[in-house]
Amino acid sequence: MPKPPQKPPRDPTLGQEKNPAMSCMDVKKWGLKTAKSGNYWVNVASKGPQKVFCDMETDKGGWTLFFNYVHQPGAELLLDENKLPINLKSNTHMHLQNAGFNHRDVKEIRFLCTERIKSDKKYWHFKTMNKEIIETVMTGDQTGLKVN
Repeated sequence: MPKPPQKPPRDPTLGQEKNPAMSCMDVKKWGLKTAKSGNYWVNVASKGPQKVFCDMETDKGGWTLFFNYVHQPGAELLLDENKLPINLKSNTHMHLQNAGFNHRDVKEIRFLCTERIKSDKKYWHFKTMNKEIIETVMTGDQTGLKVN
């Protein structure tokens, strides 16, 4: 009876600067088994190795952060559109095409929003494979979105 194919061994250095992964999901699947959310190096198609923030816990993990907005009541919203966020405290985003991702890299987008009202914390969490939403995230062009 033939042996089943073996999975390649995990590489604990995957996602480090000298060994960038192909995606946050690759770090989750093939890197350190106990990989936590944080900064990893990912080899983005047209840009080469980039430092990104990977969420390794939410919804089974392996997500790349591309937009982060922390609203402080009474504060003016300032977003840096020229870099990917590398932490959850800075207001920054980049359209995925500008970051070097292409359409074959992006299959699904996940949104996780939190709001604090006094001592209550409320969450809005959804993911989508909607082509119009993915196109907007890729390019920033909102003309393809339909409003009901």
